[in-house]
Amino acid sequence: NVGLNDKYGGDFLINYRGTIYTAYMSINYNNWSFSGEGESENRTYNGDTTSYILSRGTSSFRHNPFGLRGGIDLNLSTQNRLSLGGQYSKRSMSRTSNNDHDEWTDPGNIHDIYISQDSSQHSHDFYSLNADYVHHFMPKDHDLSAQVDITRRHSREESWYELVDANNSIFDGQLSSEETPATILRLKFDYTLPFNKNNKFETGYQSRINRSGATYDVYTYDTLVRDYLFNPEYSNTTDYEREIHSLYGLYSGKYGNLGYQGGLRGEYENRKIELIGENAIYPIDHVDYFPTVHVSYQFTGGHQLMASYARRIERARMWWLEPFLTWMDANNVRRGNPALRPENIDSYELGFQTLIGRSSLSIEAYHRITHNKVEQTSILYDDDIILRTVENIGTDYSTGIELMMDLKFLKWWNPNLMLNLYDYRIHGELYEEPIAREDMNWGLRLNNEFKPFENTKIQLNGRYSSPSITAQGERSGFFMTDAAIKQEFFGRRLTATLQVRDLLGSVAHENTTESSDFYSHSSFTRESPVIMLNISYNFNDYKPKRREENNQIEVESIEEY
Repeated sequence: NVGLNDKYGGDFLINYRGTIYTAYMSINYNNWSFSGEGESENRTYNGDTTSYILSRGTSSFRHNPFGLRGGIDLNLSTQNRLSLGGQYSKRSMSRTSNNDHDEWTDPGNIHDIYISQDSSQHSHDFYSLNADYVHHFMPKDHDLSAQVDITRRHSREESWYELVDANNSIFDGQLSSEETPATILRLKFDYTLPFNKNNKFETGYQSRINRSGATYDVYTYDTLVRDYLFNPEYSNTTDYEREIHSLYGLYSGKYGNLGYQGGLRGEYENRKIELIGENAIYPIDHVDYFPTVHVSYQFTGGHQLMASYARRIERARMWWLEPFLTWMDANNVRRGNPALRPENIDSYELGFQTLIGRSSLSIEAYHRITHNKVEQTSILYDDDIILRTVENIGTDYSTGIELMMDLKFLKWWNPNLMLNLYDYRIHGELYEEPIAREDMNWGLRLNNEFKPFENTKIQLNGRYSSPSITAQGERSGFFMTDAAIKQEFFGRRLTATLQVRDLLGSVAHENTTESSDFYSHSSFTRESPVIMLNISYNFNDYKPKRREENNQIEVESIEEY
């Protein structure tokens, strides 16, 4: 694959099928770079005085993922299969930005003009070994499987910022480095017992054990010696331990046109975060239960009515739990919340599906409740400095309807329309202030696939997401269009795909956050359009299963970044 503005990459997969085994190996590398522009306005209030900081500048990003994977599947007998595999990946990411700042207070008319230069580099090494075993009993679909995965990863991050005055002299600066090693072990056992063609029982156990830590060192610029000196006040070492053990049971069956499924999963989590040398330990020890119920009824003519309830969990990201301060730049600091509780989501759904010729229509009404809602928040840390952190703010509610239409009236044109309209409410408390906010949100997605010729596909996709509220402000809406054309040659062995993301350059990210003592607004736009050409060739008529199951042109291959 190759694209404009220094984007390129490639991958290679070889797969060998023997009589009793299948072996594979793959390698991939990509270089993705992006540029962008942004501006921000921060205000802080102190009595009758308001402090302002206006910023505007440019940024550049680079992402270099490399991966190597291999494995072998062994058919030990007609009833036993063993799979062994390994993976190594290395990712490096970098970001640089240059911003012009204008700082002043009101009352007052003295403006402080300066430049900030920021840079960060992040590398991530990942090793993984896995083994899977499956035993097939009689009758068919009576299975026992076991899986073990062990992962070792090591992350390194270095960042710095400098503030430069009109005389090109550094008057403030900071260097920081963070090392984060981690070892993760996962064990999984599953058992399936069919009673007949339509009824079966499933059960299983899973254990996830995580041991990691972080060492964070900070160096502050000293204007007298004109060098960076170690700052023990903001340097820390953290240990992190987490174990999650879960057990589930699920029964599914069918009685006439009525299908049903019911299950329960129990999870025990033990988590401990310790800030070394500070006598600060943050434990969490609790049990959660996650029931699920699903029923469906099949009518004649391709109509189906469905209803379901499920409870699931959303756990915090690792950096959300870090208990120490991390300086993002001279006016923004970040700190995690080691006491953060996971989100529990209750989801109620009622849906109807029908066929209209070759086309399909589905309508779903839903009500979702998120307990212990996690949201990134801001609070005034010091004069002109805003602290970004993460809090459990309370409960949010989403009540809405989702419409999906897959239209196949013409052989050469397949439009797919999705509409989501919902009422969104937040109720809770943040920094001893009550939260009660409500908004009507909606989103629209239209995908068009054209087949003008036998081996040619064209996609034109558009989506819109409306503005939405947060606990302290709002996020702007956005509209985005993507296009792609895919051409196959030589009996579909050679495939060329041209992708264009954000075709109209309409995507912009804006966020507003405010409280009684500060106001913050930021906006950012990334380079557009992003154009990539992907070329693939299959030898010996090899077709990976993942691609056989996905007929869509992959127009979001770099969305991860």
